[in-house]
Amino acid sequence: MIWIVFLAFTIFSFAYSQTLDELINLALKNNPQLKKLEKELSIIKEKSETAKKLPNPSFSLSYSGGINVSMRQYIPWYEKLELSKDIEKQNYRSQFYIYELEKNKLIRQVKEVSYRIKIYKDKIELLENYQNDVKNLINLKKDSYEVNKLKILYTDLQLEKLNYQREIESLLSYLKELVNYEIQDIEVNEINFREDLNIETILREAERQSPILKSLEEALKRDRLAYKLAKEIYYPDVSLGLTYKSKERLQDAFSVGFNLNLNFPFWRTLSQEQIVLERKLFVIAQEERKIQTLNSLKTQLTTFYNEYKYNLQKLNLLLSTKEIYEEDFKNTYKKFYSGETDFQTFLTSFNSRKKSDYDILDSKLNASISAMKIEELIYTSF
Repeated sequence: MIWIVFLAFTIFSFAYSQTLDELINLALKNNPQLKKLEKELSIIKEKSETAKKLPNPSFSLSYSGGINVSMRQYIPWYEKLELSKDIEKQNYRSQFYIYELEKNKLIRQVKEVSYRIKIYKDKIELLENYQNDVKNLINLKKDSYEVNKLKILYTDLQLEKLNYQREIESLLSYLKELVNYEIQDIEVNEINFREDLNIETILREAERQSPILKSLEEALKRDRLAYKLAKEIYYPDVSLGLTYKSKERLQDAFSVGFNLNLNFPFWRTLSQEQIVLERKLFVIAQEERKIQTLNSLKTQLTTFYNEYKYNLQKLNLLLSTKEIYEEDFKNTYKKFYSGETDFQTFLTSFNSRKKSDYDILDSKLNASISAMKIEELIYTSF
């Protein structure tokens, strides 16, 4: 009895369909690329927490007529240690937003693939309905020429179904790779759209919370701190040393050394001066990069928004004429069945209705993909 229950449970598990939310959660949990970034991020965070620690002491051991032991500890100026810590913190924050951007990308990929699967399934369902119409005519028509034409049309529809089924299998395989989990099927609800979405809101949200800009802002703060640290090369540093010589008398065996390292701004070496200038140039370049990225982001978002509105407008127009195509096909179907019209007229009406149905589904998909791309860039779901 237990084995029967286990078998039934296994069969049910393999037939289980994940929802879109479940797939997104699985992807965020299991995706290999995301897990790799998480590990890298944890290391960068740990680095930021240890940046303020003193450099490792040096140790030397030698023998020359006796054992000689020497230890040295370099102690940088306090503010240099603070700046080093702050630099690593900003680097972590910059990388954190890159990680968030990768999450956005992954969510968009999962949603896009899932919606494509849904649209292909909807098309297969339409094709099955079309086949039923054609099959009824094959059973009722007597003219062999028309029956042969109808059989060819039925076969073409079947081939189209097979093509979409193959595409679904391919997309499911890609989805499995994204979520790193075995998927049998997916359930996606009807796609809904926001009619009140406007470009001003999108651009405002992008400036406020886009991961791309946030990452650049944190990186810019890091580079400004690095520039400040480079200029502080002349701040005093200290080196402490302890030496022991075994052959010396006990009171002379130990010696302590203290070194004060001091560089004035006008005594920098050429290489030190170049480092400071390079840091300054890098900050200027990063400031310009941020401006360019913001402008590029606005251009991308405007393009995606225009695509979104275009497909919504197209969808509404197509929906307004859907009943007309359906009514025309019904009338043509009746006339073809009764012999009042020929096969070519029937085929023209059939293809018009089919194209209208396909255009509606494609417009839904294209509008949803444009919306997903906006979500990915501004980190806001709508």
